[in-house]
Amino acid sequence: NYGAYDTSTGQYTAPQRGLYCMTVSANLGFTNQGSWVSIWAYINGASYQRAYLNQSIQNGGWVYQTIQMFVPCEKGDVIDLRGQTTGTGAQFWYDDDGKYTAFAIHMVT
Repeated sequence: NYGAYDTSTGQYTAPQRGLYCMTVSANLGFTNQGSWVSIWAYINGASYQRAYLNQSIQNGGWVYQTIQMFVPCEKGDVIDLRGQTTGTGAQFWYDDDGKYTAFAIHMVT
């Protein structure tokens, strides 16, 4: 990642100007039925775009879904992704055993 991703903060600093594709493939657990997760892309601390991991969730169930977002960046822009639940006030968690959840950023142009 050319040192662009900071594992301590979860932020990515664009190494050059371009269009970046962010892919989140997540295995998510939920505590309540009728909830969903929105994933927000932030650029330099300001919300830019969101996508929904929208699925019929059973109580205590799991869902696996992939989303992609395309974000134009200038060199030095700081990107971070944030997730939140919407709906019935459920909580969610990522399956973090390294087998099912992944996050990738690729410069497209």
